[in-house]
Amino acid sequence: SPLYYADRDERPLPGTSYYRLRQTDIDGRSTLSAVVPVHFSGLLPNGSSVHVSDEGLVVFHDHASDARYSVLDMGGKLITTGRLGTLTRSVLTLPTLDQGVYVLRIEGRTGVEAVRFLR
Repeated sequence: SPLYYADRDERPLPGTSYYRLRQTDIDGRSTLSAVVPVHFSGLLPNGSSVHVSDEGLVVFHDHASDARYSVLDMGGKLITTGRLGTLTRSVLTLPTLDQGVYVLRIEGRTGVEAVRFLR
């Protein structure tokens, strides 16, 4: 049956990192998953991290689930807004974006943060 789990890279390197899982069975045999690329854009001031992945914009954060976010292009045009929705890890579904630099802005109880990310 399917198992669901999460792990956090506490010290991701800037740029694209490649991850895969090793599953070891009870009999000692192991298999490796497919390699998954994750682009790390940078750290928010409170230590939160932002990753662009196939599932969307993944944000690891310490904000309450009601914190609001917005994504803007470098010209300041608003692309999308919403609420983080979950504590510690939120996956933000983005509309189709052209390649370029964007800004994620998070406004929570502890203040406002912004970080650039590449698409």
